[in-house]
Parts: sequence; C-alpha cells; structure tokens
Amino acid sequence: MVSIVDTTSKRVLAALLIASMTALIAFPFVNTNPAAMLLVGDLPGFYSLGRIVLNGHGERLYDFEYQRAIQNTYWPQLNGTMFPTMYPPVVAVGMATIAWLPPSVVRVLIALSLVSILALLSRSYCKDLKVERFTLILFSLPICISIIGPQNTILSILLITTCRQLLLSQRELVAGVCAGLLFYKPQVGIPFTLVTAIGTGPKFSFGCFLAIAAEYLIGYWAYGGEWLLPWIEKIQSYSALRFSLDGYQFTPLTRGFAPFLMSGPSARLWEIGAFGIVSILFARALFTYKTAPLQRDRILALFLVTFPVFVPQTNFYDLGIAIFVLCTSINLSSKRALFAAIALTIVVNACVSIRQPSFSLVPIAALAVALFYLRNRSCRAS
Repeated sequence: MVSIVDTTSKRVLAALLIASMTALIAFPFVNTNPAAMLLVGDLPGFYSLGRIVLNGHGERLYDFEYQRAIQNTYWPQLNGTMFPTMYPPVVAVGMATIAWLPPSVVRVLIALSLVSILALLSRSYCKDLKVERFTLILFSLPICISIIGPQNTILSILLITTCRQLLLSQRELVAGVCAGLLFYKPQVGIPFTLVTAIGTGPKFSFGCFLAIAAEYLIGYWAYGGEWLLPWIEKIQSYSALRFSLDGYQFTPLTRGFAPFLMSGPSARLWEIGAFGIVSILFARALFTYKTAPLQRDRILALFLVTFPVFVPQTNFYDLGIAIFVLCTSINLSSKRALFAAIALTIVVNACVSIRQPSFSLVPIAALAVALFYLRNRSCRAS
C-alpha cells in the first residue's frame, strides 16, 4: 500500500491537514476571549430561531429583541449584543430538532456532521487525489470557519453537488428538488436555480416547485400563518443592520456602484475589472451552450467558481462553494498544478484574514476562472 505522504506535495498537504485539524480542535482552549467571533460564531442566531419554535412563539421569529433575549440567555458573554437572523422559517424548524440540546453539544454535533459531509463529498465526487483535494478544501478558511462557526456553507455544497450529479445522470425531477431546497438560503438558491434551469426540461422546474412549496408550507406552520410578505418587508431593515455589522463580506454589487466609487475608485478598480472578466467569460459559455450533460455541467461549474462576483455576501462563508467546485474540478495531476492550488488556498486565507473592504475576494474569483479554463478536467466521467 502506498503511503499518502510518499511525495513532497503529499507531505505538504498532510501538514496542512494536521494544522487545520489541530486548529479546529484547539481553538476553544487557546482563545482567551470568550466573546470572540469564532468561539461564539453564528450559532446564537440559528440557535435562537430553533428555541423560538420550541417555545411556541413562531410568530416572533423575526422579533430582534426576542432573538437578543434568547441569545444573551445562552451566551452571557454577548453583553447585550446579538446576531440578528432572517433565514426562512424552514431553517428555524430544522434547528428546532436539535435546539433542545445545550449550545455546546449542538456546536460539536453540527461540526462533526459538516466535516463528515465534506469528507463524503470529497470521496464520492473526485476520482483522483482525494486526500489532496479534501485537504485543500478543509484548509481554506471559508470552509474551516464555517465548520467552527458554524455556518451552512457545506449544506449548500451538498445540495449543489447532488443536483449536479443528478443532472449528469438525467434525473431532472430529483435534481430540481435539490435545487428547490437551496431556497432555504435565497441568495444562493435563486441564482443557482436560474442558471441550472438553462437547458433543462419541465421536470426540473416541477421538482423545484415541489421543494419550494414544501418549504413554504413548513414556514406557514411554524410562523402561524402567512410569513413571506412580512419576511420580505423585514428584510429591508435587516439588510441595513447586517451591513453595519459585517459589510466587509459584501461584494460591490450589493452596495451599488455609487458608494463603491466614492470610497476610492483606485482601490476598487480591480473589482470592477474582475466583474467584467468573469461576466464576459460566463456570457461566452452561455453563447456556446449545447444541451449535452457535460457541457451543462461545465457551465454550472463556471458559474459556481465565479460565485463571489454574482451573489451577495460571498466574500466569506459562501466563497467556500467556489473553492469546493474549483478544487474538485481542476486537474491536479502535475506537481506544478498542485502547488498552484496550495498557493491559491493560502492567498484566499490571507484575504479572508485581513477582512478589509479594499481586500475583497472578488478578484480571487477571476483567478479561479483562469485556473478553471487552463486546467479544467472533470473529476467524474460522464
């Protein structure tokens, strides 16, 4: 049996895997600030939604003061602050299945589940270099932090990759159901479904409808009546609040070009250039579109690796979607390609760590597209 560390590149990747796993395990013990973002993460927001449903007050799901009270009860270190959450009611119902457990247990349970899903997807979705690809994905901060957080990036990846595989096998109805389930996070589900629907038949659209209808009905039950219109109305004030808390995660398209240019055109010029580059490449792919399953999958992959350009708030967690698709799609058979992928992971990690608007990760998407076109190889044969 060949050792997984029999080459220089694999030894490097093994070191990265050990480092990332050590960080995941050791972080709660070495962090001296109990209110640190990574230690608290986004769990209070999700947990409070689950507790509200368990308390029988579904009509108050988006009452920020109620969310604040629950979060400060279980996380006193928040000191009156909060993590406002506006996910659709179906997410609250899902969290209610585990929110009866203590937050520490919920955190561990979610983290173990997310790592297991990621490992399973890496094993089943790639034909070669599974250890290397899994390590690159896990070591990237958007993925790593979404596990510690926790966030739902890996759940989105699960639905997206499952949908892609089902489309390749011509199972459009079930693929549509997977795409519809992504509407638990509309900013991801809507653009993904619109692009995926290109070249698919009515079965895909019907599957989407079934999933979305089920999610709506679950929300109707949890909220105690019509929830969609009040939810949309509340989104406006929520968006302003979220941007004040973590605006660095948002792409320029979310803010609009006026404040974007006023904040410093020279610092943002590269982002406009990146948007132009990937838009042209994506438009070219659509223009040359053919109905063959592999061609459709190529367009989907191209869209997903440019996700940070087209979808709001992808400069952090949801960048992991692009990283996963990229690391499972490009050819890593040569040592040069493998080390280039490692370098890209390090660059992404550095940009995420800096967290300044002038270091937005939109240009990383353009680099990802370039790598994709130069070394694109599907990990799974048709």
